[in-house]
Amino acid sequence: MQAFQHDHLMECPECGRKALVKQSNTIYQCLCCEFKRDLANPHANFDNNSTLTLIIVIITIVVMLGAIREAESPSEPQFQPSSQTMQTTP
Repeated sequence: MQAFQHDHLMECPECGRKALVKQSNTIYQCLCCEFKRDLANPHANFDNNSTLTLIIVIITIVVMLGAIREAESPSEPQFQPSSQTMQTTP
């Protein structure tokens, strides 16, 4: 069994319970859920949900910028043939 430092029980960002303990100098772990974070390596905690959200936001921004540019660009004049026939004089 691992020894935890029970100096302060902090609120877990995952489950909200006051069960977050400092396992070592840089590692915090919740006693109630699966939450565990190593503060020495913050990029390792970037989960798939955050990655997916970031990708969706970027795609949305690109699509919106494309739509704005399309709306701002002057459209080419549409040539509509007239139903009247032109009469020529000899």
